[in-house]
Amino acid sequence: YNASDLCVQHDGCTYHLVRHAVNFASAEMHCRRFQNGRLVSIHNYCQNQAVYRLTRKGCRALRVWIGGFELFKSYKFIWTDGSSWNYNNWVPGQPDNTANVEDCVEMNWHTRSKWNDHGCYNRKPFVCHY
Repeated sequence: YNASDLCVQHDGCTYHLVRHAVNFASAEMHCRRFQNGRLVSIHNYCQNQAVYRLTRKGCRALRVWIGGFELFKSYKFIWTDGSSWNYNNWVPGQPDNTANVEDCVEMNWHTRSKWNDHGCYNRKPFVCHY
């Protein structure tokens, strides 16, 4: 862990905020360094709120990668850990795949705790779970 990283326990999982900004693939690879680690998948409101609270720094929430991505331009989103996509919290009007390059999911764009699709090449902090 870095001194600037934050961890929280919720429902038997550890959520780990990494403040170092990297692209989506690098974020997933970093999370896999932990045993059973992946970018966080979110399956209900309570998990979403736990992850959101972790992303807050002062009164402003960091835009972070979470583990959702679009499967091969199918308009179907899945989690990197293979768990079922049974919950979402999109900003109204999202996902919109702007310029046909937005395949990865971030939290806290435009509206706190809400999700947006964004280009996977963008660099941002991220949340792992394990």
